Amino acid sequence: MIYVVKNGDTLEGISRQTEVPVWKIVYDNQ
Repeated sequence: MIYVVKNGDTLEGISRQTEVPVWKIVYDNQ
C-alpha cells in the first residue's frame, strides 16, 4: 500500500486517517 504524504502530514495523522498502525506505515514505506 502506498501512502500519499502531504506537507504537514504526520505518521500519527496518517495512522488515524487510515486506521493503520504507525509501525506498519513505516514498514511499508521502506
